[in-house]
Amino acid sequence: LLPCGDYSLRGLSAEVAIERKSLPDLVMCCGKDRARFVEQIERMREFRFRALVVESRLSHVSAGIYRSNINAMSVIGTLIKIAHDYGVPVWMAESPTGAAELVERMLLREFKHARKRLPK
Repeated sequence: LLPCGDYSLRGLSAEVAIERKSLPDLVMCCGKDRARFVEQIERMREFRFRALVVESRLSHVSAGIYRSNINAMSVIGTLIKIAHDYGVPVWMAESPTGAAELVERMLLREFKHARKRLPK
């Protein structure tokens, strides 16, 4: 079980946290699950590397292409708040496949950086 986020690296779970959301999950986190979601995002501030990866295009968010009555501008406003107020970069990955590739690249990069810091 990770202290925060959906992805990290063994031995770096206190430094690396990546949260991944499908569009329906993100929208729900901007509605009834907002308090829990904001609490999790606040905890991510403490991580050296942190990111929110969304499996959707921004154009789908702004067009409200999801099953919810939540206003699209509220969802976008939440994403802006996450990036600006909490310092957690938001990455729109366009699809689940794109999100998987992006998360994999982020983790690989952090793994390589961690190896460079190890004593030789």
